[in-house]
Amino acid sequence: MNQGGLEEAKRTFVTCAEIPDENLKDPHAHKSSVTSCLYNLGKLLHEQGLQEEALSVYKEAVQKMPKQFAPQSLYNMMGE
Repeated sequence: MNQGGLEEAKRTFVTCAEIPDENLKDPHAHKSSVTSCLYNLGKLLHEQGLQEEALSVYKEAVQKMPKQFAPQSLYNMMGE
């Protein structure tokens, strides 16, 4: 994303968020990774001016985040 490959970054974040957590060694770590991918996808959409899509992604991230995930950054981006 930082190197300008926005479409590739978008595809990567979507793919990451869609990986199921079934039969994984550490499903909690996976849920944190999914939440981070959704956060970054929302940030990318926000930076592209796609506010409604970004908000939808942030809401999904809040729903999927594990209990140990600090939600402040998600809420801050939702506020923006």
